[in-house]
Amino acid sequence: MLKQLKSGALAWRKGSACMIPAATVKLLQAEAAAQDKKDGSGSGIAHLKLFNPVGAGTWKVSEIREVEPGTWHLFGYAEIHPGCGEFGTTSLNELGAAKLQMGLAIERDCYFTPQPIQV
Repeated sequence: MLKQLKSGALAWRKGSACMIPAATVKLLQAEAAAQDKKDGSGSGIAHLKLFNPVGAGTWKVSEIREVEPGTWHLFGYAEIHPGCGEFGTTSLNELGAAKLQMGLAIERDCYFTPQPIQV
């Protein structure tokens, strides 16, 4: 279950690999606001990378939006199967609720550095 902490961070399990820090959430929200202006001010830079630790699935995220209270959508480039990626929206709530093998969850790449999204 996805929770927003008092700090503003988003967490779907205990542990830093299953949490988006508050500063990153704010940055991704600012990118979403810039895209809403439709003036080309959005950067197209991925500031967050999520991945499946036991199989295929990588999400490079450039925007985040709270579409309803407690419901978060990510925008970026998702590649579920190598070579078959696409830009689009993904539900962070659904990613956080995914039950993977060995009791693992979708994780944040803690060592990811912001980079332009390239296909």
